[in-house]
Amino acid sequence: MSRQSTSIQSLLSSLELFTMDAKLLSMSLSTKIDTETKQKDRHEKDRHEKGQDTKKVDDKKEELSIVERFFIPKEKDSLFWCYYVIQHGASKYEFPGATSFVNEKAEKFKCIDLLRLHKQELKTKKIKHLKEDIEDELANKETIGNKTFIALCIVNNINILFIHKRKCYELRFDEQSTIHVIHCMDNDDLSSRNYRYEWNCPKEQIELYRSTLFKWEDIDKPLRAISYYTLDSLKTIYQRFHPENQVKKTKKEMYEYLIMNL
Repeated sequence: MSRQSTSIQSLLSSLELFTMDAKLLSMSLSTKIDTETKQKDRHEKDRHEKGQDTKKVDDKKEELSIVERFFIPKEKDSLFWCYYVIQHGASKYEFPGATSFVNEKAEKFKCIDLLRLHKQELKTKKIKHLKEDIEDELANKETIGNKTFIALCIVNNINILFIHKRKCYELRFDEQSTIHVIHCMDNDDLSSRNYRYEWNCPKEQIELYRSTLFKWEDIDKPLRAISYYTLDSLKTIYQRFHPENQVKKTKKEMYEYLIMNL
């Protein structure tokens, strides 16, 4: 074999080795990139799952916080069972069969008997239409309303702070007894309401409610007729909720806003 042929053969062998090395390098790089991509994806997945787990933990903590702070009846007539727990205690509510349909009706008829014994006291507190509204709700309706609840608190001398939206209604018989705080919560579609009882509400929190919420004097309606208020008096109430709003409003506009939002 000539020297030239030997040189060409040597060159081809070198090129073949180079090609193999390039292929191996390419395969190595591809494997490395694929491994890094998988590791990155796994890291992202782990971080996402960790984030989801953290969110679940936070949500669970919030749920536990609400459960610890509030009694939220699972029964449909949640306001009646808030009253029942205030009057009789949580242990009696948790007793087997206590919240059955039969027992609920029996308890409500006991309430009717009690209310009839205190007709005059209810009149003094401006609770009207005892038979038409309150007794009818207890005897025939699935749920009781605000007025029936307040009437039951009156005849049992229960101190109550009843909160709905930006207003509160207070019923107080003495300074020493516990003040029970009830929250009325509208459902999203405003078709119904749920109620919750705030356990052992501290005095500081009660004072905060009193100082920031509008005082609701008549359980049937939070505001009197528009003719009762002067422009300045309505403006004072309106600005409690919109201190930053300097746009002039008419008396009618402020009144309608308060009716919708109180």
